[in-house]
Amino acid sequence: MNDIRAKGFCFADLDGSLFDSGGKAWGGDRQPVALNVRGEASSFMNAQQRALLQLLSGGEGLQVVPNTARDLASFRRVALPFSGYAILSFGAVILTPPLPGQERGTVMPEPRWHAMVSRSSREAEPQLAAVLSLMGSAVTALGLETSVRLEEMGDLQDLGEMKLRLYANAKETEAGALDKLEAACRPLLPQGWWVHRNGHNLAFLPPYLGKEKAQTWFLENLADRAPADESRLTVGLGDSGSDLPFMSACDYVLMPSRSGIFQELLAGTPDKRSDAA
Repeated sequence: MNDIRAKGFCFADLDGSLFDSGGKAWGGDRQPVALNVRGEASSFMNAQQRALLQLLSGGEGLQVVPNTARDLASFRRVALPFSGYAILSFGAVILTPPLPGQERGTVMPEPRWHAMVSRSSREAEPQLAAVLSLMGSAVTALGLETSVRLEEMGDLQDLGEMKLRLYANAKETEAGALDKLEAACRPLLPQGWWVHRNGHNLAFLPPYLGKEKAQTWFLENLADRAPADESRLTVGLGDSGSDLPFMSACDYVLMPSRSGIFQELLAGTPDKRSDAA
């Protein structure tokens, strides 16, 4: 068992939180930190984001644990110096050290968590097939064949028998197509399935998946459980609604001011400054 001894943890979403992709990139001195499948720079980190990561991971305090929707193949294309564990694919995989890019050892998932997720994945395969069929029928009925691409998402494809079948995803090539698809499919999803929307991607996910589920198991089974850990600090960094469950399980919440969740919070907060006199 790989016990971790740290004063605290920052569970950090990556895309939109520690760096941004394409046209969403902002700030000065932007440097590429992730590649797409064609080997092209697709995600960039500015000076402010680099300062934030250095602040969070500096010294012997917090250990930064990526908590991301990226699968292993996509995470391998991120060139940031994470050295501990990482949570991938909406919580499906807890990756053990060494992480991709480090010289020692072989990248492997945490075996106990992997066994539980593998069992849940196998049990959910009939529902996954039904959801994919539902999406396909909706695409045809709505005439979206040329504006939406459907795909089954998984992880650990290059690890043979450890491969996981996880959730259904749709990508749009025409604005507004996913709005129609989501409206048609959401009411018919199996019980407990949930929806993640991020830009031009729409995902339907089974109940056993969730960044917060993997994070809770991580803290209960991998982090050091000595009595002194009662004072352990946890910080959640994220930018979207799907990050809120794992962020809310932490002592403190951190989000970019440009993020959707912060802008929604700001829009729903009455301006009380006129009352202060």
